[in-house]
Amino acid sequence: MKRPVDELPGDPGRLSLEYRHQHPAQLRAEYDAIYEWTVSVAEQRRRHKWAAAWDTVPGPEIGSFTFFRLRDVGPCSALSAAETYDTELYNTVLSLVAWDSSIEEAFRGIVEKPSGDLLVLFRAWLDRSWRGFGLGPVLAAEAMQTLGAGCCAVIVWPKMTEEPEGNTPVTREYWTDANARIAAMWETAGFRRHAGTGIYVLDPARPDHAETQAALRGDLAALTDAYKAALRSG
Repeated sequence: MKRPVDELPGDPGRLSLEYRHQHPAQLRAEYDAIYEWTVSVAEQRRRHKWAAAWDTVPGPEIGSFTFFRLRDVGPCSALSAAETYDTELYNTVLSLVAWDSSIEEAFRGIVEKPSGDLLVLFRAWLDRSWRGFGLGPVLAAEAMQTLGAGCCAVIVWPKMTEEPEGNTPVTREYWTDANARIAAMWETAGFRRHAGTGIYVLDPARPDHAETQAALRGDLAALTDAYKAALRSG
């Protein structure tokens, strides 16, 4: 159940995404097979300039995503590169990509067009004050639209990555319920669970992918209109 729109801490229509990619000038072969992207989310704010005009600047960060793009070309395999780069990334990709297979071989039969790179949604964070309005899938979908061009698939491993508020104990039941709610959120963005694993796969070539993207953008527009209406009525 979503939170009331009048609890929004700001205008969702003014949220913006900033993309950052850094790498050393002298790359090792395995690093050439992985691109790490950090996507920051902030609310654009108006700032008065000396010339009696206004411009916008990003406010404090209210969310972020970490993506890895694994290339299906180069001197080493995607899995070999992932093992060198990050253990958790390696374990995520290992569920679907074998040591002796390429990304194309691994995703043949899983997605409609297996040729291309693999995009991994590795981390997602949203400030608690902005949660509960359906913004997570909306923002993630926009980031994937930008970073996933030419990729055969996007994958995510839905799991809890932060401690609950207060002194709530993290029991097995709590862990299971939290992960189920996170998985349901990613299903809203178009991900589907891959049988036999805990990994969820989004196929950009599916006919309904464009419809899902359009629906999420419509959700953001509707939320923005509702927020402005609540301001006027208040």
